[in-house]
Amino acid sequence: MRKSRGSILGEGLGALVLVTLVLARLLTGLPPAVRALETIWTQGELDRLEQDLQARLESRFLFEGDQVRVFQGDHGTEVRLYGRPDAAWVSWFVMTTGKRPWPTLYTKVWRPRKQNPVSLPLTPEHVRAEGFRASILEPGRLAWELTLVDRKTGARKVWKEVFRYGR
Repeated sequence: MRKSRGSILGEGLGALVLVTLVLARLLTGLPPAVRALETIWTQGELDRLEQDLQARLESRFLFEGDQVRVFQGDHGTEVRLYGRPDAAWVSWFVMTTGKRPWPTLYTKVWRPRKQNPVSLPLTPEHVRAEGFRASILEPGRLAWELTLVDRKTGARKVWKEVFRYGR
């Protein structure tokens, strides 16, 4: 038995409406899923940044320094490492600048042959560094605390570490 053109067109439109309704239902649940994935991704990025900074600093403190000093500098808490073979000292501190008006973790290196120390940012542009604290627990052990905050999502990662230093 042959179907008329009207019934075929009606069935096609009915199927299209059904597919559209199913897609609309799926898409209404999509934004929360995307936000959840973005949160997971952001937390993973902060974890990766913490691991990167931890590896960099741990190697510096363990192999390149003999003495560490924690003091209140121009920008708040500052940690200074002495004893590198190619530099007189290396410092870490959090500050804001005209280029980066949000708190950023910086390192400053002073080499004996250069006149001015060089400051370089360590945290990427999408991350704020907050609540930087450091203290010497005992000779050879430095406690370090820093909160990394994603500027877009507000996701936070508190980084607490105890570094050994000296050879």
